[in-house]
Amino acid sequence: TQFNANFVVGNPVRLCHGNNYNQCSSQVTVSTGATLSADNWNLSLQSGGTQTFTLDAGAAWAGRSYLLLGTASGTAGFPFGPHQIPLTPDGYFFFTASNPNTFPLSGSAGALNAAGLAGAAFTLPPGLPAALAGLVLHHAFVVLGPTTVLAVSNPWPLTFRP
Repeated sequence: TQFNANFVVGNPVRLCHGNNYNQCSSQVTVSTGATLSADNWNLSLQSGGTQTFTLDAGAAWAGRSYLLLGTASGTAGFPFGPHQIPLTPDGYFFFTASNPNTFPLSGSAGALNAAGLAGAAFTLPPGLPAALAGLVLHHAFVVLGPTTVLAVSNPWPLTFRP
């Protein structure tokens, strides 16, 4: 009942208990953006493995198409219409953009469910050269409209370790 003009996207707020105003959360930022998360931050080059992603665009984007993109060149990104894509274009970026649902990615393109969620995965085969240790890939997803990008997620890292 005490929301006001200060409660807008991008502003930090604290959420407090309705009956005890001394019980509050730590500061959070109001957002409506798409969120990418994964079950881990790194994979072993020796044993391989899978990084499993959760794509959460929110129920407002239910049924919309999405595309998970990647980069091996960092998160400087580039503007795309009113959005900032948080991935630096490189060979891996263009591969993920033009070859969705192709190894090493699965579920990298499709439609968001009724809650605006989807799952995807990056699979690293075992026995890759140790020279790749320290390589960091980043992935992010976009929600697609008929002619434009509607929403963009945060980037999520994956570091290759020995």
